[in-house]
Amino acid sequence: MLGQFSRLSDFNILFHTLRGIRRSQGNLSSRPPRSPITIQHLHIILDYLNHSGFSPTDKAMFQAASLLAFFGLLRVSEYTCPSPCRFDPTSHLQVSNVSFNANFTMMLVRIKASKTDPFRQGTTIRLSSLSHRLCPVAAMRIYLQQNLPQTGPLFVRSNGQFFTRRQLVTLLNLALPNVPNINTHSFRIGGASAALSSGASDSIIRSLGRWTSDCYLRYLRISDNDIHHFQSRIASLTLTSTIWDPDKW
Repeated sequence: MLGQFSRLSDFNILFHTLRGIRRSQGNLSSRPPRSPITIQHLHIILDYLNHSGFSPTDKAMFQAASLLAFFGLLRVSEYTCPSPCRFDPTSHLQVSNVSFNANFTMMLVRIKASKTDPFRQGTTIRLSSLSHRLCPVAAMRIYLQQNLPQTGPLFVRSNGQFFTRRQLVTLLNLALPNVPNINTHSFRIGGASAALSSGASDSIIRSLGRWTSDCYLRYLRISDNDIHHFQSRIASLTLTSTIWDPDKW
C-alpha cells in the first residue's frame, strides 16, 4: 500500500506501466498555454473602454481593475467576487484596503487572502505612480472618485453588481476578440513576462508575484524582441568562452 512518504518510482511495475500509458496516449488533459496580456493589449483594452457604451463608473472600474491585475501580478480571485451578489469581507478587496502615500506616488493594496496564503495572514503589495497612460495609481484614484460606498467590495458595477471573473472574461472577449487563449490569468502571466522583458531579476519577479517556489518560471513568456536582443548581443561578441574539456583538467 502506498504510504504517505512513498515515491511512485519505488513501485517498479506501477511506475513503468504509468510511464508507458503517458508515452502512448500523451497528456490528454493538456491545453494550449495561456497567452499573456501585453502592454499593447492594455492599450487596446483602454481604447475599447473609452469608445464603449459602458457607464463612466464601469469604464473607470474596468480600467482600474485591469491595470491593478497586470502591474500587481494578481490572481483573479484576489480582486473579483465569486458572483455578482456574493461578497466575503474577510477575503475580498474593499475600498479600505487601498491607500496612498502623502504625494500619491505609491499605492498600497492589502491582499487579504490568496492561494498561497491558506491562513489568510494577508500581504500588502505596492504599485508606483507612472508618467504614463497605463498608470495603475492614477486609474485607481479616478475610480475611487466615483462616490463608492465604504463598505462592500472594491470593484462594483454602476448597477450594483459585484465585479466577477465572468465579467472580466466578457470584457477580454469584447476588447481582444482575435487574441487566442486569453483568459483572466493572462494578466498575471503578462505582468511577469513584462517584468522579465524590462530586465527584472528572478528574485524581483518572484517577489512581485508572491511566488513561494520556482513555479513562477512557467508563467514567463520570452518575447520575440527579447530573443532578438540577446541573440544579437551573442552574435556581436568578439570572444566566446572556450568549451570546457574535462580531459584537460
